[in-house]
Amino acid sequence: MTMDGYRRMTKEKVIVQAMRHQQFADAPPPLPSEVREEYSQIKNELRDTSKDKISFKKIFVPKVDRESLGSTPEIQLALAEDLVRQLKAGEDFAKIAGAHSADAYATEGGVQNDVPRTDLSPEFAAIIFAAKPGDLLGPLEDVNGFTIVIPTKLDYGPAPALDGKVREMVEERVRRKKTSAQYERWIESRRKKSMIQVMD
Repeated sequence: MTMDGYRRMTKEKVIVQAMRHQQFADAPPPLPSEVREEYSQIKNELRDTSKDKISFKKIFVPKVDRESLGSTPEIQLALAEDLVRQLKAGEDFAKIAGAHSADAYATEGGVQNDVPRTDLSPEFAAIIFAAKPGDLLGPLEDVNGFTIVIPTKLDYGPAPALDGKVREMVEERVRRKKTSAQYERWIESRRKKSMIQVMD
């Protein structure tokens, strides 16, 4: 790029920025209804996740079955995948958990109720809290084995009140959205009025 070309590009950028500032210096402030709507959409993201609780049904298949000679991670994975196929076909979860799960809740049909998020590994918690009750997840692999899980109930931690810094943050989000929408409308109007010169 030549020096003259660089100067023209810089000048055009400055002009666009000045026009943009002139257009949006008086952007309308967020309305209370807009703030409440934005808050309702994001409040779950702002919640205190340390207070989350979840109930689920779980089957754990270890990578090595110490009671089975010749057991390998590949064989155990194939077993876990077969159990998933059985569950999808309508087999009873509690029955399969009692026969195949290798954790302390196998005799209870794999059911665990109101487990605090803080009692779970961060990776496992992230997966099951992102699911919907009734979703069949797995086999999920970790260093110890393969987990099949169905969340049954999600109890989220409390969201912060819509005041103070939270309100300021939500208002700023609304303001940015409105400014962005206004900018897009302005750009579109400029496009419609622009002249295109075709050079031979």
